[in-house]
Amino acid sequence: MSINKNPLKILNSKVVYDNNWINLTNHKVINPSANEEIYSIIQFKNFAIDIVAVCEYQNIFLIGQYRLPLKQYSWEIAEGDGSLNLDPIDSA
Repeated sequence: MSINKNPLKILNSKVVYDNNWINLTNHKVINPSANEEIYSIIQFKNFAIDIVAVCEYQNIFLIGQYRLPLKQYSWEIAEGDGSLNLDPIDSA
């Protein structure tokens, strides 16, 4: 079998979630063992861009915020997103 040949037979596809940042599609497939399963694909619509901000005194600045999935407050470097059509450095 060619390594580029899709071994899954797609029966149907359904967009489960779609917003400005991500798209989640579930594909009902028959796998190579002839079993039916769900294969999910998440597509990001932007680059994730992290920036380490350092001032002239070599201090690093962090962002503090509550993260719902973690159920806790955390300290992080500055983060955002950038267009897939632009160089990530230009987006930053």
